[in-house]
Amino acid sequence: MKEIFLNVFTSVMMVLVVSALYTGITYLKKYVDETVSRLKNNAFAQSSFYFIENFIAGLTKTAVAAMEQTKASELRERVAQGLASKEDLKALAVEVRDGVKAQITPLMKDELDKYILNLDSYIDERIEASVLELKRNDVK
Repeated sequence: MKEIFLNVFTSVMMVLVVSALYTGITYLKKYVDETVSRLKNNAFAQSSFYFIENFIAGLTKTAVAAMEQTKASELRERVAQGLASKEDLKALAVEVRDGVKAQITPLMKDELDKYILNLDSYIDERIEASVLELKRNDVK
């Protein structure tokens, strides 16, 4: 009788241990799958943002170079001579910013809004950096 009881008890304990292991492994697998999914989404979002950031940098650089070729250098000379005001230069920068913003799709804007608080300020800073880079390259 004691032997039967020990066999039944051992069998029940084995079933409980295996069930506990199975449940633990199931929860662990679910946790790992969710973590991997979050990391993939985060990596995709970051790569998406970097693509858009590079896209804006390229647009800004091109727009600044075009504006420099057509209007900016002449306008700077006129400002230096006192024939135009610095406000005209600021208006030119706004024109470039508006041109860059016009090229940004709503989907890109939604992605940028996750990371950038003020898109106009961000583009203005990109414009200033592009102008500075263009001037440095002209000096060399």
